[in-house]
Amino acid sequence: MAKVYLAGPFFDQAGIELQRLEAVKAALSKNPTISAVFSPKDEDLKSPIISQLPVMSSDWQQAVFENDLRGLKEADVLLVITDSASNANGSDDGTAFEVGYWYAMNQVSQQQRPIVLYAERAAKLNLMIARSAEYYTTVLAELADLDFNQLPTNPYQGVVN
Repeated sequence: MAKVYLAGPFFDQAGIELQRLEAVKAALSKNPTISAVFSPKDEDLKSPIISQLPVMSSDWQQAVFENDLRGLKEADVLLVITDSASNANGSDDGTAFEVGYWYAMNQVSQQQRPIVLYAERAAKLNLMIARSAEYYTTVLAELADLDFNQLPTNPYQGVVN
């Protein structure tokens, strides 16, 4: 059973990114090949340490940073929501960091921990994010059925920038 780290934006004022995040989590909850989903938004709120700190304080920032890195280190698969209301390149800054960190961890450890990209409507992706992934889909329901333990290869074939 795979542990999934769910990376993606959730900060837009209209709430579109948060709705997308919730839809992806709902699909993943139906997937029998997944044992756990680490969603930084949720995990940071549930943390007894982080929840007691003043939001955006230096201590809060450090605790969130460390908690999210722990989540990345403990996961088997990185699932990236590439749609972003604030960035036409298909990611936000935090998501781009998570992808780069994940990829570098795999290179150093020589592990084969895949990256899955999900795009609801992104017309193009950042080249670095697109090339780092083993699997790409635009079909939300596919996330409920995809075998995250024996992931097939389906690379992104679209426009990059």
